Amino acid sequence: MEKISPPKRPLSAYMMFAIVKRPQLKEENPSLKFGEVGRKLGEMWKELSDEEYKNRYIREKKEYEKLMIDDDNNSDSDNN
Repeated sequence: MEKISPPKRPLSAYMMFAIVKRPQLKEENPSLKFGEVGRKLGEMWKELSDEEYKNRYIREKKEYEKLMIDDDNNSDSDNN
């Protein structure tokens, strides 16, 4: 019997933001070192008023939780 791995947990809202913004920030500021990029991303995140990333995270987290519940229900029926 093949074991099915559980769904991956969604990225945090900050990580979604950082994945999108890091390349843009590096392109605009190629001389920034790794730590400086992280620091600048943190500053940008604190200033963010747009709820896009937070709302996306909430949607993905709800979907993840639904998948985990479905996975738990399937596991319970497999064990019987």
